Formats: sequence, C-alpha cells, structure tokens
Amino acid sequence: MPKMTGAQLIAAVKAEWPQLPLIIATGFAELPADLDPELPKLKKPFQQALLARTIEASMQRAANSQKIVAFRQRRG
Repeated sequence: MPKMTGAQLIAAVKAEWPQLPLIIATGFAELPADLDPELPKLKKPFQQALLARTIEASMQRAANSQKIVAFRQRRG
C-alpha cells in the first residue's frame, strides 16, 4: 500500500465502517502501541488454513456480538 501502513488502513476503515471485523497481517515484529489489542493478528508468512481460521473466528465474534454490518460501496 503506497503511503499507508496497515495500521493506518485499519484506522481509515474503522472511521468509515466501525462495526466491520478486521484482521491485521504483518511481517513486522512490533506493532503501533495505539493498535487495538483485541484486533486479530497474523504474522507473515502464514498458511492459508490459518488465514481461513482467523477469518472464521473474526466473523463468529462479530456475529456473537451482533456487529455484522452490510458492506456498502462508497460513493464519490
């Protein structure tokens, strides 16, 4: 992502869709201190099966908390 870190992308997405479940995938050992500690993290490299399990768990947590929102395209 040019000119943006994963943490910055997460902040931008949360500003627009605060209920959307997110996952950060990173190759860095240290993450920004202000990153949500509840946010699921995948350390690169990761296997496809781990990605699938992490997505499933994130969606399940969102469903259990009834925070699933319909994705809408941004206009403009």
